Amino acid sequence: MEPQHSYLRLVGDPVLASALGAADAAGQAVRGTTSP
Repeated sequence: MEPQHSYLRLVGDPVLASALGAADAAGQAVRGTTSP
């Protein structure tokens, strides 16, 4: 088990989660502005 892999996973998981959260928030904002 390489330490670099666990480091990338440790850093990458929160980054991926925040990116998904930001994309979801952006999608909700777009739907909010386009819906009457």
